[in-house]
Amino acid sequence: NADREADLGEAQVAAANGVVTADAKATFARALNADAGNLKAQYFTALAAEQDGRPEDAARIWRVMLERAPPNAPFRT
Repeated sequence: NADREADLGEAQVAAANGVVTADAKATFARALNADAGNLKAQYFTALAAEQDGRPEDAARIWRVMLERAPPNAPFRT
């Protein structure tokens, strides 16, 4: 399911010292295919874009996350 895939992707990033590797990108893509609203997968997809030199894409993804998030979402602080 999407949550398990997103958790696996996060573990892959942690194992790579914060780098969103090609394997992690594929894992997050599977998570998003299962649930396009998965916040963890969205976050790390944006981080991957930033790491790949595409800051505009990263900012766009993060903006959409903020627009859709409830006011008390923990990542808003």
